[in-house]
Amino acid sequence: MLKPFLSGMKSFNEPPRTTANINPLATSKHPRQCSSKALNQTLSGEIKVPLNITIWNWLFHSPILPLKKYRSSALGGYTNAETKERISYLDLLYHATYLSTALAKRYGLKKSDTVALFSPNTIWYPLAMLGVSRVAGIVSGASPAYNFEEMTYALKTAKAKFLMTVPGSMDIAAAAAEAAGIKKDNIFLLEGKIEGLTTMDELILLGKRYGIRGQVPAYNLKPGETNFDLCAFLSFSSGTTGLPKAVMIAHQNFIAQSLQIQPITPASHKKVLAVLPCFHITGLIHALHLPILLNAEVYMLPSFTMKSMLDTVTEYRIAELLIVPPILIRMVRDPIVNNYDLRCVERFSTGAAPVSEEILGLLKKKFPWTGFKQAYGMTESCSCITASTPDKYLYELAHKVGDIVASTMLKIIGEDGE
Repeated sequence: MLKPFLSGMKSFNEPPRTTANINPLATSKHPRQCSSKALNQTLSGEIKVPLNITIWNWLFHSPILPLKKYRSSALGGYTNAETKERISYLDLLYHATYLSTALAKRYGLKKSDTVALFSPNTIWYPLAMLGVSRVAGIVSGASPAYNFEEMTYALKTAKAKFLMTVPGSMDIAAAAAEAAGIKKDNIFLLEGKIEGLTTMDELILLGKRYGIRGQVPAYNLKPGETNFDLCAFLSFSSGTTGLPKAVMIAHQNFIAQSLQIQPITPASHKKVLAVLPCFHITGLIHALHLPILLNAEVYMLPSFTMKSMLDTVTEYRIAELLIVPPILIRMVRDPIVNNYDLRCVERFSTGAAPVSEEILGLLKKKFPWTGFKQAYGMTESCSCITASTPDKYLYELAHKVGDIVASTMLKIIGEDGE
């Protein structure tokens, strides 16, 4: 019964614009260096970014994507590393379709309405995200660590009409939603149960009851509209001063970044450790979108501890650890690491902040068989502006941030303005 879900998409054979993801970058006191010499030009070639297709249609209806290339039994998916609950990419296709239908038909979700996701990492996060995106809604992720004031600000800034959360965050979610003017009927649970609230399972079942022919069609771009015109996400960034800013990220940005990272990702990268938060731009790309393109399996950690992370790495033999610098420091200083056989790890990957020469030296000494992958980016650039290529996963280059990703131009401005 897959055919009805894969039909009716718009063609995207229109000649693409290759400068779809131009990233201006100004730097001043940043201690990390770009390994490229000519910083004002693209060094990684050009990519072709389709302009007249949404994220949903690109991920699930494009002939180059996994659903067209693999048997259903060979498709990747999202696995809860603790409970072992799993959603395959085929499950994702069906469930997100049912979810979008329920939200649109029963609750009135329409184009450009914002749905806030206030949750730790869960396999239901990408389902909610893509269900909303399928019908041109906007997703706004919020840190599960937000307090009442922060969450209220986030909801008001994003002009959220709906909120999806988990039982553990319900006290803050309910109070913030009331302060932001969100009706209780528009608050849903991604997982778990609370009396009086509609759950994700119930939304999916509701959408399914409309039948295959009763499903709301996926949004298709209108004549003259491109995927750069359609906002997909509001991702909060600390910016420079003042309160966090809600950065508008278009459908085109996510497609472009995925296409930029794909060619510099090893073909063996089939297991993804999702320890970074899903609401963050790095998690949105590298744990939620890119793995579908790569047909990789994503192992979600609902909460971080060194033990849970290391247990997951060793159980599933994960080769690349995409982690922030503070966790890298613990990899060489936390005694719990000595209890694990980590010979499955082939490389460490990081960004967000510089890593000291001391820590790099200790990593190389403790894990001499591994390589090191660096990247630099911002929420405003939809993740990576630069990244290490596979031939440069070297500790000797670990203090640099790699090469400029494809179809990107940089402008370096000194403190003197030149």
